[in-house]
Amino acid sequence: VYNGSDASYVGDAPTKAQDVQYTYTFVGWNTEVGSESATDSILSDVKSDLTVYAAFSKTLRSYTITFVNGDDSSTQTVEYGKVPVYSGSVPTKAPTAQYTFTFSAWGPTLVPVTGDAIYTAQYSMTVNKYTVQWKNNGDVIETDLNVPYGTTPSYNGELPLKDSDERFTYTFAGWASPQGDDVGA
Repeated sequence: VYNGSDASYVGDAPTKAQDVQYTYTFVGWNTEVGSESATDSILSDVKSDLTVYAAFSKTLRSYTITFVNGDDSSTQTVEYGKVPVYSGSVPTKAPTAQYTFTFSAWGPTLVPVTGDAIYTAQYSMTVNKYTVQWKNNGDVIETDLNVPYGTTPSYNGELPLKDSDERFTYTFAGWASPQGDDVGA
């Protein structure tokens, strides 16, 4: 290049590889290393030796964050460094005979975004409790409230009686249903 002439660059536009935080776009030339802006007339009317550097603007990267609840999932795009926020309704899980589930948190713990991430709904479990009724000839003779699933209920009253009839005298032999099985089983 001769003094007083316009310098020019011949070749493909310079590139800079993206990193975990930013993508980079070539914007022109500057005399400062690492500049994010170009000096418009830097290559015109060069009068002495000149070192120029590619200038790049940077754009904060975004990542895909997935929230999983059982078979359902939702995704969102979140910028690097921001903590994702779940914006859907409170996750639910259908109860079983043994447990009722209550949403407790997302796992792992939500942290500032540094890449794609998957968070799964976590639940606390409460053992279901049941009411057990003891009946004799269709009449309720004892009610046990809040009996936890999986425990064996016990009858605490007097032995049930059935009046004798012309043919038979009856003696209590045990409970017909559920025959001492654990509650809920």
